[in-house]
Amino acid sequence: LQSNDVLFDLGCGDGRLLFNAAQQTDGLRCIGIELDPIFANRANDTLQTLPSNVQDRIDIRLGDVMQELLITKEQHQKHGAAIQHLSPIHDATAVYLFILPKGIVKLMPLLNAIVEERKGHGLRIVSYLFQVHAWTPTKVDTSSRGNLPVYLYTFD
Repeated sequence: LQSNDVLFDLGCGDGRLLFNAAQQTDGLRCIGIELDPIFANRANDTLQTLPSNVQDRIDIRLGDVMQELLITKEQHQKHGAAIQHLSPIHDATAVYLFILPKGIVKLMPLLNAIVEERKGHGLRIVSYLFQVHAWTPTKVDTSSRGNLPVYLYTFD
């Protein structure tokens, strides 16, 4: 990840991946979308404990990621580039998934829309533990503790 990237974590849980990424990469903007209010609230509580220069680059949203499909390009452009208005379809350069296979299948319309819109913008999608079976990974890394796979998909 680099300072000009926009990272989306779809199903971000308590946000820990986003917090670590933002703290390690100056300028990186991180957006997490979480369906479970307990986890989203926990993430927002933790966010408030981080330094303000990190808080300003992270947005945790409570909601269904599939609602992102309903945001048109015109609606998105009307709201501008504030972090609260960034959209995975229109702004993502990196997407992180730690979602069960059934969830990945449900997300495929959104993931395909992201790829279609962001292809050619250096888009990378990483799936931890579970492969996106509709795609061929660019790389599979099993070097982590326990040899758990991390699947990288690139769309240049």
